[in-house]
Amino acid sequence: MPPRAPWITFTTEVYEKIKPVVRGQVTYRFVRAEEVNRCEKVLEDKGRRCRNEAERGSKFCRAHQPGDSKQEAPAIFSRGD
Repeated sequence: MPPRAPWITFTTEVYEKIKPVVRGQVTYRFVRAEEVNRCEKVLEDKGRRCRNEAERGSKFCRAHQPGDSKQEAPAIFSRGD
């Protein structure tokens, strides 16, 4: 896939190598198909979406998870003294 491809999601197949029956022969067994989603963070300064793969079960990559200390400053609370 070209690096500037406007992909949102794609499917990839996972295979595992199995023990060869015949010497010198390589055989793979299909394990599963996985859907890969792109991070939904829009990089406003660059005018494009993040190119990273979203974490499984999330809309964002590891760097752009909501609440991540890299993205948001921690809240500071006062006791109102």
